[in-house]
Amino acid sequence: MEQPIEYGKNILRFFYLKKRDMKKSAQFILLKIAMPLFGAALLICSCQKDDSTLPKPDSNQVWIQHNSYYPSSLTVSPGSIITWTNKDNYSHTVTSNINGLFDSDQIQKGRSFSYKFNKEGTFTYYCKNHLGEGIGMIGVIEVK
Repeated sequence: MEQPIEYGKNILRFFYLKKRDMKKSAQFILLKIAMPLFGAALLICSCQKDDSTLPKPDSNQVWIQHNSYYPSSLTVSPGSIITWTNKDNYSHTVTSNINGLFDSDQIQKGRSFSYKFNKEGTFTYYCKNHLGEGIGMIGVIEVK
């Protein structure tokens, strides 16, 4: 009979496993746990781009590009109209964190959405397609 395998300073002891069972366990961990986690990490990292590599939009414009709002924050005066233009290959939204203030619905590639900011304040927004409010694509318009 085989001896138990010890992992790290005798904290865990595994059952008596045959080599065949150990191979199946390793395949399970690799295919069912490690690969999906690696894929999710790769997707998240690939969605974040360095802003310095992008050309700059005109003032009062925000580009939706590389799963990001660019610039991600903008300061304007009251009465300014901000225009978001989707330069990505798939649709995005521009949705205010203040319920009902503004919501673009789906903006297709090459299309735009505009909103006039009349009051001073800090207005955060997000894309509904990226995990929801406060997660994923987030932007800020500061009006002062």
